[in-house]
Amino acid sequence: MKARFFTKRALREWQSRYPSVQGGPTGLCFPYANLALRRFGDDATVVHARVVDAAQPRRRIDHAWIEHKGRVYDYQHAELRNMSISAWDFYKIARPKSVQRYTPEQALITSCRVGKHGPWT
Repeated sequence: MKARFFTKRALREWQSRYPSVQGGPTGLCFPYANLALRRFGDDATVVHARVVDAAQPRRRIDHAWIEHKGRVYDYQHAELRNMSISAWDFYKIARPKSVQRYTPEQALITSCRVGKHGPWT
């Protein structure tokens, strides 16, 4: 399944604001995951975790993505733009720790209660 999460116009706008970013806009994984979740339905999951930083492999960063039917959708990474990767491959590369999974309902309620898209822990 090919999914478009940002319009081309919105993508160009973000890229102009963040010209040094190779993938998607830095720091937008949490709102992206929450907002794009509605495209996948109730069987999708928002995942928050600490993953390996590709630029500095010894460092971990907070990150969010969507899992749906065994696939990971993560706009932050150029190689995943408008496509997905198997969850197994993604976990092998990102090596997530402190993984928290949220149903669409939990993500909406927590986002409203906390007042931000994430991280919530």
